[in-house]
Amino acid sequence: MFSHISSLRLTLVASLGIAAVALSGCNGSTSSVLGGLTGNGYVRVLDGSPDAGNVDIAIDNNVVLSNASYGSLTRYFSVTGGTNHAIHIYAAGSDTGNGIFSGSIAENSGADYTVVFSGELHPSYQAAANVGFITFAEQPFSGTPSGGGALNFHHAAPFAAAATGLNQSTVQFGYSVDNFPANNTVGTPQSISGMTNPVGLPSNAVGTPITLYAVNNATVTTTPGAVSSSCSSNQIPCTTPNLSLYLVDGPAASLTPSAPPAGVSLTAKAALLGVFDGNGLLTQ
Repeated sequence: MFSHISSLRLTLVASLGIAAVALSGCNGSTSSVLGGLTGNGYVRVLDGSPDAGNVDIAIDNNVVLSNASYGSLTRYFSVTGGTNHAIHIYAAGSDTGNGIFSGSIAENSGADYTVVFSGELHPSYQAAANVGFITFAEQPFSGTPSGGGALNFHHAAPFAAAATGLNQSTVQFGYSVDNFPANNTVGTPQSISGMTNPVGLPSNAVGTPITLYAVNNATVTTTPGAVSSSCSSNQIPCTTPNLSLYLVDGPAASLTPSAPPAGVSLTAKAALLGVFDGNGLLTQ
């Protein structure tokens, strides 16, 4: 989807069916209940690495999603607040040792986190692998207008930020109503690992087609597409009013890309992965 380095074109993956894992609300039907963990915090994991192949995702040594493909998202899992929790990414079926990548998250009491597995094992823009975790402390959609919708954006695309990639130290996100030329920015420009607060949509963006975009220098490109399998023409609200979007590396950021999620081209160097969150961030 990138015709040249100055064109940042992004595709929105179908939400509620993000890649191959069908979600119901935020509850993955293919993921197991995380046994033995109760408490006052929540963690979910998004596979945003375009060349890791199918993986198993484990939290505290419990596999919560098996054979997950690029673009897959776990549901939220309850974890004990105030303690560290291990997260492992394994090659599918190989759930021992440190796996492809491992790390930990310090769960603060009452906080809700999305951990994005990002980067590439075989990057097209640098010599060494750069896979890792980018963690976002999610903000509740408390500003959603009554009967309206809201959205926020998360920057987890190393290629977009790298000097040898798109060389964009910051990216501005926004939306356009009915594909009109007038664009509406969401929050301030974000650098890698940055996120915007949820922004309420105006009345003319609710129940009408919208296009989501990112700004590369002064150039804006848009790629309309269905936000979810149960939406038409990017209408918000859909099944739920609040949309979270994650900018991750696209297949073309890797020398050996995995099959991309539906709606993402093999030529994309960046992609927007989207998911609706129905009630705050905790639709269980």
